[in-house]
Amino acid sequence: MILFSKTLLLSAAILSSCSKDDDYTPPANSGSVEGYTVEVVSASKETVLIQDKTWEARAFSYNKVLKIDENKWYMWYSSWTNFNYGDYGGHLCFAHSENGKDWVKTIPGKPEKTNNILFGEISSTGRGIVEVDVFIDKNDAVYPFKMVYTAKDQDVDGQEKTFMAQSKDGIDWTGHKVIWAQKHDTQFSVIVENNNYHVFLRMWETSNGTRYRTIGDAVINPQGITLEPQKQILSADYSKSFSDLYTCSASRLTENAYVMFPTVWDPKGDKISIRTAFYINGKSVLTNQDLTRKLYQADATGWGTVAPGLISTGAPGEYWIYYIGRAASHDSGSDYTCRYYRIKVKINKDGNPFTIN
Repeated sequence: MILFSKTLLLSAAILSSCSKDDDYTPPANSGSVEGYTVEVVSASKETVLIQDKTWEARAFSYNKVLKIDENKWYMWYSSWTNFNYGDYGGHLCFAHSENGKDWVKTIPGKPEKTNNILFGEISSTGRGIVEVDVFIDKNDAVYPFKMVYTAKDQDVDGQEKTFMAQSKDGIDWTGHKVIWAQKHDTQFSVIVENNNYHVFLRMWETSNGTRYRTIGDAVINPQGITLEPQKQILSADYSKSFSDLYTCSASRLTENAYVMFPTVWDPKGDKISIRTAFYINGKSVLTNQDLTRKLYQADATGWGTVAPGLISTGAPGEYWIYYIGRAASHDSGSDYTCRYYRIKVKINKDGNPFTIN
């Protein structure tokens, strides 16, 4: 996870932190893979959440949005009051909406609660959870909401591990269990397939003595038992500046096809390039289609990531994606002003609007 840099320089984080393809040679593919293309819809960007609570004062991080029904949208998002207790000193918060744009920061059914924090109360230290993905398993009639996340195992050894939990309503969570005795350091993307859970996650690879961030996947069953172990499925070109893949941001297109919106990071130039990638029939392709400027436009942005999941707008082949932007870059800047956004993208297959079933 990237929440804050180990060294906070006081230099300004401006839009030039985003990639403009000015110091690297992109891969040969320009965005079309097996007939699939992604197009950002112009003039569709909306700011959906800003920092206006004391427990959000320092920063936002990863979020996840689900459309429960036509007039019920849920969001889970991470925030920090301060950085005194590191990643696990933050809060997992909840918001709800009737339209996906205008959000209310309260917890339904809990009028006595004075904040919208689900985990990591302000009074706690180091008991927050991070890297969260929430998804729905329609096969479970009792606990349809599922969550995969990273936390410290406070009950055993205090080590960072990957957990899974379940909920009836997405608010009250139970059944917390360790699924892997390790952390993955970025947001998970989980997709329900064949009654099991396909988990996209962070992996690492060492090349010529340098450790690089990559994307991998694994399959677990609803009990959290690993059926297919973690394996690497996508890496950047380590000979180029933009060498690290920070997030998975995966969505399922068909039984054997997935689209991803990874943040590709240049560790030397401290710049980002939010790109499209595809994982089709067991083969992955990272394209050179850079969405960064279309996503953030004139907003000063040094860091950003796309949340997992595509939500249909109702128009053929058109979907909302949600994402975060932050003024400070990965390694520099002191301005942690963050915003959550959404924007429309069109997905085509062989030139025609593609509808996800």
